[in-house]
Amino acid sequence: MASKYELVYGYIKLAGYTSDEVAHELGITRRTLDNKVRGITDFTLTEAQIIKKIVGKPIDDIFISKEDAQMPRMRSGSRRSYLRDS
Repeated sequence: MASKYELVYGYIKLAGYTSDEVAHELGITRRTLDNKVRGITDFTLTEAQIIKKIVGKPIDDIFISKEDAQMPRMRSGSRRSYLRDS
């Protein structure tokens, strides 16, 4: 299954929960949870906060998308101060 937020299911499993249990806690169906993980529909802030509590990880770690994870990061020491150039 292609998923936008593929780490969500991994964190759920590591926390010892099933997708069905998390869907129940969110008040949604398993299919709706699948759609949210695949990026078809969005997670609400409340849903993200509930998942954060369940898995015990920061929201930014749980909900990083594949696209965001592939963005190049600047190495330390390679930063420029654009403010000094003005």
